[in-house]
Amino acid sequence: MQYSFEINVHYAEGNPELQAFRIEPYIDGSALVVVKNLYGKDCSEPILRFRIIHSTNGTIIPIDMSLPVPDFNFNSCKYFNKSDENVEYDIGVERQPGLRVYSLTPGYLLVTYLNTTDVAVFGLIINWQGEILS
Repeated sequence: MQYSFEINVHYAEGNPELQAFRIEPYIDGSALVVVKNLYGKDCSEPILRFRIIHSTNGTIIPIDMSLPVPDFNFNSCKYFNKSDENVEYDIGVERQPGLRVYSLTPGYLLVTYLNTTDVAVFGLIINWQGEILS
């Protein structure tokens, strides 16, 4: 089965320092756009910023939310790095902190991060309304 969607969308962020950093597709043609400050001023700000682009009409829902995640996951401008998509958290013997964001089924996304107590990978399932479900 093959899906194909094409939507032209124009959206301007209110803050010009915020830029689309990573785009994750959904099976229905919608898209998850991870947004961050490319100038590095908010690398330690514990906020996840994403935009949902609906495939049906191009509507964009902006969501900026605080996360119950240890701060060290935000202390690097490398979080959400596209080049990390095939890299595991283990590099040598040291686990690399940072958030990873993945599209799941339409309506949901997954955010993974490291915790501080046992240096294990944890995850949050978030819906398109910005509610943490688990």
